[in-house]
Amino acid sequence: MKAAVWLALTIIWGLTWLAVRVGLNDLPPMTFAGLRFLLAATLLLPIVLIRRTKLSAITAHWQIIVYTGLLVIAIPYALQFWGQQFVPSGLTAVMFATMPTFTMVFAHLSIDDDPFTLRRFGGAALGIAGVGLIFSDQLGADSMLAFWGCVGFLLGSASQALAQVIIKVRGRHIDPLMIATGQTATGGVLLSTIGISSEGNPLRIEWTPEAWMSLLYLSVFGSAIAFSLLYWLLRHVKVTTVTSIALAQSVVAVFAGWIVLGEVLYWTALLGSAAVLGGLGLIIVQPTGVAKIETGSDS
Repeated sequence: MKAAVWLALTIIWGLTWLAVRVGLNDLPPMTFAGLRFLLAATLLLPIVLIRRTKLSAITAHWQIIVYTGLLVIAIPYALQFWGQQFVPSGLTAVMFATMPTFTMVFAHLSIDDDPFTLRRFGGAALGIAGVGLIFSDQLGADSMLAFWGCVGFLLGSASQALAQVIIKVRGRHIDPLMIATGQTATGGVLLSTIGISSEGNPLRIEWTPEAWMSLLYLSVFGSAIAFSLLYWLLRHVKVTTVTSIALAQSVVAVFAGWIVLGEVLYWTALLGSAAVLGGLGLIIVQPTGVAKIETGSDS
């Protein structure tokens, strides 16, 4: 079950790259991101209410939920959509792939059974190199704004890694649906506010079928379902295993672009995919050679 959820998240989030690229052809970026998470929160809230989650439980955990919502959605997506104006998509992918490395450091400092090891660090480094190979034709950047965009991506990656470690340590007993609802609402409100103030009234956008399809996929699958699965998975496996999805989804993304958009699949993409898979093996497969996702303490 845990391996199936990990694979499902890899596929879902790997396909979000394609959905974002299609949606950005018609939608302003900040508004697009804000609507994505607001719609996700709107879809999740009735489920939380139907399950009759106690108000006392919500108020007891709201600080963790809102705080991590800023870290995992609002801050990284604001930086990401700003940086994408100046940074080639290949560099974006490489910067995002650093998340497992940040997670290893935070987890080592906070979680006893998830220590930093050279094996895992080597796996993360191999995975990042693989992502670089996959997108090697899109790595060029020639402006100072691109540099600061990369800095923003690294900060966003670190922010998401920190949020997931916090949830693992302090939020493991909170209902995953409650976490996902609160975080998407927090991020959606902030990103929509930025979008409206900088990009204008979203009601004046010309909504094409492609824009609607992208928004619905990102809201339903890429946010509402994915974040609920994410926080269920965090209860049952090590946080470094969870964030290794950031490496795996790049392989899905490149093959989705090849199949759906007819993009050219270079030999470097195949070699890079092999490197990513090798890196994942070092991160999540136990040293005994037993091919199973490492579990973490649920206590």
